[in-house]
Amino acid sequence: MPISLRSLFKTISKMIRNKNWIAFAISLTILYSSVLQAAKKHPSHFISTIQVDGKSTEWDSLLNYYNSETKIQYGFANNQQYLFVCVKIFDADQQMQFMHSGLKIFIDEKGKRNELNYVKIPVEKPMPDFSKHDEMPHPKNFGARRTEQPINFEMPDSSQIQRLSKTDATKEKLEVVGFQNIPNGEFVLNEQRNPIKAFYDWDDFHALICEFAIPLNAFNIADFTKPIGLGFEINVMEMEEPQMPGGGMPPMGGGAPPMGGDGGGFGGGGQMPPPPNMNGQGAFIPKIKISAKTFWQKILIAKR
Repeated sequence: MPISLRSLFKTISKMIRNKNWIAFAISLTILYSSVLQAAKKHPSHFISTIQVDGKSTEWDSLLNYYNSETKIQYGFANNQQYLFVCVKIFDADQQMQFMHSGLKIFIDEKGKRNELNYVKIPVEKPMPDFSKHDEMPHPKNFGARRTEQPINFEMPDSSQIQRLSKTDATKEKLEVVGFQNIPNGEFVLNEQRNPIKAFYDWDDFHALICEFAIPLNAFNIADFTKPIGLGFEINVMEMEEPQMPGGGMPPMGGGAPPMGGDGGGFGGGGQMPPPPNMNGQGAFIPKIKISAKTFWQKILIAKR
């Protein structure tokens, strides 16, 4: 996984303040390796053609990269006309983020990290309403119904997301911004007249496959002897550990009675009111943070 340089810099600064010189030296080594990895040029593979149909059968030997922060596997190839990109997502949470907020593919013609040129699939739309489907183990998870039962935060798996997210592909759209000779706007997925091809589907193992074919003449490049920047952006959901007010972890069951003895305590009722992140049945409600994560790679377009 490419290490976040920003977080690494913060860690190094803290080590300097604490005069932890051994850890400081180790961190400098990691930083140096990360910079080398970011600057490394990854050659593309020349291939005659790839059918953009949301299937990974043509990518068996080409999905050679994995980003652990976003949990996506990916690969790229090209012929004389197109740059092909394939993304494979096994993780159910990441599939939900893909369906809701989409995946962006950036192209920086100068080999840097400029986000002006991109294609996005699918165009952002509301999250599928899993609460209306009886096959979900706990439909109230998504806030549709409130009962007196404790909340269970079991998330849908990939097979459920696949079944509930299936739509008519002719209604799906992709967004294109910043490419040469291609107007900015939204296009229906995989129409033959589209200059940029894109499509997604699930395989037999419920992994989500997303493919792109971007014409090389859409890049403002005279020749492809120098590397270009290939970037990926997708939302990531992080669940924060629930804590008691004022810090600390939630109780693990049992323990002493509430403060105040047998009949005292808060409000004279002998029971402590639930903290803000806890429901009335004693179940802690985790805080969920969703943020966009981006990573880049320098690639060299392959010659025949």
